[in-house]
Amino acid sequence: MGGRREDSPPLLAGVFRGIIKPMKKELMDIIVCPVCKGELKLTVKEEKEEIISGSLNCPKCRADYPIINGIPNLLPPEQRA
Repeated sequence: MGGRREDSPPLLAGVFRGIIKPMKKELMDIIVCPVCKGELKLTVKEEKEEIISGSLNCPKCRADYPIINGIPNLLPPEQRA
């Protein structure tokens, strides 16, 4: 078997069973701003083979999404703790 669980969000699929897969630049081809569905701009602070830290920014609605330890936090800003 394998693959992602049907009920898991696509961006969290790599987190199940303790497996963390850092963000790859190819993800930029498919993700959009969860607030307005606008195109996201990537800023990389640390990169190895994958993106370790940085941010995603939506110029349309001006929302910012951090990338921490290779994981993009795509929760809308008002829903973050």
